[in-house]
Amino acid sequence: MDVVTEYDRLKESLQCPVCLETLSKPVKILSCLHSFCSLCIESLLSSPSASASSSSSATTTTFPCPVCRKTTEIPETGVVGLRDALVSHCAIDHLNNLEAKLESDSPLSSSPPPPSPLKEPSKVQMCHNHQGQALSRFCAMCNELVCFDCIQLSHRTHPIGPIDPVKVKKLRQETRDLVEIVKRREEQIAASIEMAQNMEETIEEALEANRAKVLSVFEKFERVVRERR
Repeated sequence: MDVVTEYDRLKESLQCPVCLETLSKPVKILSCLHSFCSLCIESLLSSPSASASSSSSATTTTFPCPVCRKTTEIPETGVVGLRDALVSHCAIDHLNNLEAKLESDSPLSSSPPPPSPLKEPSKVQMCHNHQGQALSRFCAMCNELVCFDCIQLSHRTHPIGPIDPVKVKKLRQETRDLVEIVKRREEQIAASIEMAQNMEETIEEALEANRAKVLSVFEKFERVVRERR
């Protein structure tokens, strides 16, 4: 897999659902296993709309996930107390390394060739900055789709390449597969933590039951001693 392809694949999988930018450390993971920038969660919690969708009591605050709406209990220490998405942290470091490599290795292109039309016209994305222009080229430096006007105005010195619809479709599927693998790993970790907590509760309950049995036997023995006196 070439560097540009790997960079594109990884960047797409690390998009924050709130700010739509690459996840920024520290990345926090909710109980539903969706990950967000810590600052994005804090921003949503402090926004007026959050008061209507979240619930709180004297000791706890719950926060609905912006993606699936499943609630997560916010610790007393606040957002900082939520679990860190360590897998995402490692992926962000790798993404930064790939970006540095692209910036140092990619040749400059001062006069990019005119874009060719996509092979799948039904899936053409239109440029938000230039009305009527299709996003028909890919800027490797900025890792984004660009139209011809974008190239001329903002990306003249950037390495520009054509979009291969078949390759893009394959990469998107690979990205989805990678996200599913990471999600399953995080689910396994969460399940292991829950199992350990349940075992701790079971052991505590067993100890409490044994204490009660010992106390009961001792009380019976004490009654027998008193009666014999």
